[in-house]
Amino acid sequence: LVFGTTSSGKISVINPIARADRSGGAAGCTSYYQGHQVDDEPFVLYDTVGLDERTFGKAPAANAKNDLKRLLRNLVRSKSRGIDLLVYCVGNGKDNGIIIGSFRNYGLVHSTIFRDDIRMVLVITGLEHYEPDMESWWSVN
Repeated sequence: LVFGTTSSGKISVINPIARADRSGGAAGCTSYYQGHQVDDEPFVLYDTVGLDERTFGKAPAANAKNDLKRLLRNLVRSKSRGIDLLVYCVGNGKDNGIIIGSFRNYGLVHSTIFRDDIRMVLVITGLEHYEPDMESWWSVN
């Protein structure tokens, strides 16, 4: 399951794995969660509505959070699907509010599933042009 804020690069992470060519944008692109079956692979990638959209995008922040919590609960309870991995996309954080919001969103997901056996990876997107180089993002943030 891939989640993150609006414009955090979720589609950029999903496209190469799903062998797809969808595009996002400045405003939210996904108005509800979408499952992507990847050819004959034994998994489904779930793209979720961007969190923290506020007044722009396709889903108000409260709706996006409720939809994500509902999806998480349904998948955790499902015997056939379940959740094997959470992919948390975070933009490069030029705005400190994004980083602060990231902790809040992590808390939302962790408190919803309460399971230590479901792994979560953090993907920082948008570092291609980070100055002086991508690696310096970690020491700054």
